[in-house]
Amino acid sequence: MRYRRAADLIEELFKETGSHTFASLRGYDWVASHADVATLTLSEWFVNVHRDRVRAPEPIRFPRPWPDVDAVPTVTPDELAELTEKLLARSALRDR
Repeated sequence: MRYRRAADLIEELFKETGSHTFASLRGYDWVASHADVATLTLSEWFVNVHRDRVRAPEPIRFPRPWPDVDAVPTVTPDELAELTEKLLARSALRDR
């Protein structure tokens, strides 16, 4: 196999959402294509629409391939100021 052909095949693995390469690059815990995630989302919706709200008052969440991340930033205000300063120093738009 020629180098260019191998590089083309590897590039396609980066795009294939059901590949281990794609999952690894995205930081997923397990492999799932876009179709798999859509199926999980639709199944979750169906189960929640038809659940007994007395026995299960909270919506049911099916697992997703990506890890759960808190919405709260983990950067302190001092770190944020330092990072903003570094970004502005390198920005092409710092004068605007």
